[in-house]
Amino acid sequence: MRVRIEKGSDKLLTELAKASGASLLSRPASAQGEHVILCPRGKLMDALEVLRARGIKGAVTVHEADYAFVAQNAMMEKLQAALR
Repeated sequence: MRVRIEKGSDKLLTELAKASGASLLSRPASAQGEHVILCPRGKLMDALEVLRARGIKGAVTVHEADYAFVAQNAMMEKLQAALR
């Protein structure tokens, strides 16, 4: 999901993780940007409840993520190390 969080994002992201299993994929590049957060589909409403309870009134958009490619992949690094 994408959401703009003005301030206090670290505390809010920790609360989201506990309530819904959500995890941060990326932070905004500027103050006007949005956080990109991965959240299990079955926990989306739990995440939305946390956001609204913490004063996030703006739009929250949800997109299905088939894949997430990141620069570092801890699981792949462990596998590659074991195969050496």
